Amino acid sequence: MKAKIISQKLYEGAMDWIHGGGYTAKRLVVEEAGNLIITSRDNQVCAFTGFNLEEDCKVIGEVEVPDELVEKALAFVRAKAEFDGLKDAFEALLG
Repeated sequence: MKAKIISQKLYEGAMDWIHGGGYTAKRLVVEEAGNLIITSRDNQVCAFTGFNLEEDCKVIGEVEVPDELVEKALAFVRAKAEFDGLKDAFEALLG
């Protein structure tokens, strides 16, 4: 699948934003997979769907992403949503 390579300014939190911090990250956006975004930072990969390309970002290129990688990222997104849905169960265990 085709993915756009974007450059986007990201912040660790509100204080980072207020004080002019932040960093610029390159991300992949796969529009035909629910606007899937894949980001690699600090030896971790993050993925989520629903990204809006109209946000403050700059398209800097395009690349072909293997279908297997897109499917793995989408499986991660689904598993995370399912796991997040168990929040109440985990909190009940903690009391």
